[in-house]
Amino acid sequence: MDRVRINPAHSLSLPRGFSTSALSEEGNSPSMWGLAAIIALFTWPGNEFDTEGGVLWYQTRIEGIPVSYAIVAGLLLFAVLFASRKGVNVGARLSDFRIWNWALVGWVTLVVALVAAVFRQSSEPFVDWRNWAVLAVTVPVMVAFLEARQGVRFLLPNLSIFYGGFALVHLGNWLAGGGTDLFGVRIPLFDGYDLSLAVFGASVTFACLLFRTPSVAPSYRTLLLIAAVANALLVLLSFRRSIWAYLLGAVVALIVFGLRSKRISVGTGLGLAAAVTAVATVAVIAIGSDAITARLSSFNPFEDNEFSATNADHVNDIGDALGVVAQNPILGLGIGESYETQLIANWKPESFEVHNAFLNAWLKFGILGLVGFIGFHFALIRGLVRAGKNRLPDLLAAGCVVGAEQIVNLVQTWIYNSIQLTLLRGVIIAVLVTVGWRAVYSENRELARVA
Repeated sequence: MDRVRINPAHSLSLPRGFSTSALSEEGNSPSMWGLAAIIALFTWPGNEFDTEGGVLWYQTRIEGIPVSYAIVAGLLLFAVLFASRKGVNVGARLSDFRIWNWALVGWVTLVVALVAAVFRQSSEPFVDWRNWAVLAVTVPVMVAFLEARQGVRFLLPNLSIFYGGFALVHLGNWLAGGGTDLFGVRIPLFDGYDLSLAVFGASVTFACLLFRTPSVAPSYRTLLLIAAVANALLVLLSFRRSIWAYLLGAVVALIVFGLRSKRISVGTGLGLAAAVTAVATVAVIAIGSDAITARLSSFNPFEDNEFSATNADHVNDIGDALGVVAQNPILGLGIGESYETQLIANWKPESFEVHNAFLNAWLKFGILGLVGFIGFHFALIRGLVRAGKNRLPDLLAAGCVVGAEQIVNLVQTWIYNSIQLTLLRGVIIAVLVTVGWRAVYSENRELARVA
């Protein structure tokens, strides 16, 4: 039978007792806890503890090759084995969400850039895109594993709870006198990649509490609350402006969706508002109101105080990159290439990337790379939000996080420099292709027949 598509936004007006997801009554499962634990260990590096320069086991190298990439090679082998079996057509499901075409644009752009790098005899032809390969391998392997499993809707919340546990460890280390120094302020964590995971964890747990996910035990709701507070507090105490904006953007988007769908009860809203106020108060007390005020004022690029010292460098960093792109706007600088700086020579005389993800895509992959980058993420956000509106708050939160990420991308390097964030992105897409796809299309097809 032909697929009949119904606007998923309409599902918000269904009778109160109706759930659009066939999995809405599934319980959590040991396999989802175990998988979440594995993903957490591979995505949260934890490399900023006082370990005298040590790294976790998967960050070590064997003959110069990171162990993490050897594991990805193993995943590729599994992907080949899964490909020989009849399973989920991942491409078709991504096409339903209008993501597949943009992914193809990205790979065509990559091939063109790689050929150009070979002709230029680039010394690093793989460094700028290898995590794209990680993403391409992770998604089908994860989908093959998740498709036949129970309780998949709990995977992202479980993962966020583990992130909350890691956040508690960082906070404990900070309370014990550890952490790092930023502008004279002792903070528990500086690493932007780890803090991005805390933003994700805070947003997902916040969404599950805000929209009161059905069939959740009180003990599980308590874990969600603890994780939400721990992740949010870690972000607030980080003293990093871009990470603050990241979390604020995701949370505001969730609240807007909740108000528009009328799914936020007064009691829930007041309770979460009180929790947010308490967390913010703790952060202000811990850091100091004067430091917080000065740091917030440094958002103004023309502000001149001790916390705005890097503003000029970041603006000039973008200016240098724009000058390079202007010399070849079609193909950009190319992958594996660095460029001499003019405006930030005192900071770094040679630069390999720019603190603007969109400009970085243009710089490395040309104008088509920029278009593909924007199109892919817009389609992904749209797909996650559509699925999330079908009573899947974890995917709605993921959509809000990816959306807020695009705002922060104006002042940060892109996440595909990080294998950890790339693996998380692959897991999110896999959950969208399994649970999200069934919620938007499979169940709506049944509704269409009934109607």
